[in-house]
Amino acid sequence: MLDSDGRRIMRSINIKIQSVKFCNPELLSKLAEIELIRDYITTTEDKIKNFNEQNKVNRSVLLNGLNQTNLGIFRHYITRYLESCKEINHEMPLMVRQLEPKDTGVPIQLYTFTKTQEWAEYEGVMADIFDHLLAAVQYFELEVFEQPAGSDMRALTGIQRLKS
Repeated sequence: MLDSDGRRIMRSINIKIQSVKFCNPELLSKLAEIELIRDYITTTEDKIKNFNEQNKVNRSVLLNGLNQTNLGIFRHYITRYLESCKEINHEMPLMVRQLEPKDTGVPIQLYTFTKTQEWAEYEGVMADIFDHLLAAVQYFELEVFEQPAGSDMRALTGIQRLKS
């Protein structure tokens, strides 16, 4: 690390599998308002539309032909967001990848490097990035996977917490 030009970030956000879906026109329109990915969504939709028309795809079923997913667009958003961060070392590798789905969701892993090697500053940069992404995930109609908490179990069973 001391000989390199940055410090590595390799961390994942686990996405709840049930929240992954094909994008309908309303969601695509909403996501196209995000400046970082507007061109990507428009260009990709044009390619998908041309492919589906050329191949006479029955669009009444979304499984037919090509479609964008909220998770695919979110991965692209993360890449563009990292590319726009001044704290990221753009001379070193940057990758956002989907790892094997597990019982804790679909891991979306960020692999990149900060410009700083100083530990406290690095931790701050990483925290700022993940603060942003954890807040942004809902905009893509995705959910972060979390283990159930005691309050979740009480809500499921109808048990009320005793008040002192």
